[in-house]
Amino acid sequence: MGDFNITRYLNEHSAGCSILTEEMKEFNSCLNDIEIEDINSSGFHFTWTKSLKNPKCGTLKKLDRIMINAEVMTAIPQAHGIFLPYVISDHSPAILNIPNFIVSKPKSFRFMNYLSEKEAFMHIVKEGWNRQYVGCAMYCLIMKLKGLKKDLRMLNWADGNTFNKVKSLKMQLKDVQAKIDADPHSVTTRELASKILQEYEEAKHDEFLILQQKTKIKWLSEGDKNTEYFHKVLKSRKQKARVESICNEDNTRFYGDEVADQFVSHFKNFLGKVDSVTPIEDMGNIFSVTLDSNEANAMVVEISNSEIKDAIFDIDSEKAAGPYGYTSNFFKKKHGILLVMMSARL
Repeated sequence: MGDFNITRYLNEHSAGCSILTEEMKEFNSCLNDIEIEDINSSGFHFTWTKSLKNPKCGTLKKLDRIMINAEVMTAIPQAHGIFLPYVISDHSPAILNIPNFIVSKPKSFRFMNYLSEKEAFMHIVKEGWNRQYVGCAMYCLIMKLKGLKKDLRMLNWADGNTFNKVKSLKMQLKDVQAKIDADPHSVTTRELASKILQEYEEAKHDEFLILQQKTKIKWLSEGDKNTEYFHKVLKSRKQKARVESICNEDNTRFYGDEVADQFVSHFKNFLGKVDSVTPIEDMGNIFSVTLDSNEANAMVVEISNSEIKDAIFDIDSEKAAGPYGYTSNFFKKKHGILLVMMSARL
């Protein structure tokens, strides 16, 4: 959709047109090749005027279009275009109307942590948990959790949008403080200001907890990807992790560049100590179960291709494959040791 700067048909010129120009033919040929057509439209037929201010100029053309292909037309048959009056522009504004195409879906339930600090929270949870359901324990648990969703969502929106509430209370607080400045002795105004201030602080606290929770969710979604948000988090953590001063074992405090020297000195003393190590003379006390020499040599014996072939073809074709693709019968063969060597070779 937009201004194509060319017409398609003879009736799209207010002054009339006797033949299709080469540009019009090329434009129509292009649209036919890609198989798109003008969408059903209402409103202004001519979408461009040469001059709005010149009363003698009557040149109008249809240069703006909304076009659609067959697939979209089949999927969204209700779609149509509307061309509005020019007003002060030389082009008619175009609107693509897609009624009932994007169906709004209810947002998935997300528990907001700040609700746990509300006075009504425990009462709502207790009331929901005492509801009785018939079925197994897991079914009852799920139904109780589902039942709490509606109540907790209502609690979340009991005072409306928290962010809008903060802005509204801030404006009210400014207004009432201005009234106090004009009339410092009004007790009613001071009581109202105190009440609004308390509500504003509570709303600000709720807003902070919501933003804190959203920050954690954003981190989980973006993770450690190389994004601007990631680098901002790194800078913030680096700022928090910076050590400005430190005390040594003698409780002497060091600042600035001396902090790094104290870390190095501490770990040199901690890791630089040498302890005596007693060599182990008898390994038999550690490994109680060992292989004899024949079994040990059989573990490293060279396996020929013919032995691998014999072991594979010796598997009963009617046996079901095991978890690693081999049959259970394979493990019972005398070539059991062959499995390890063959797997390594493959």
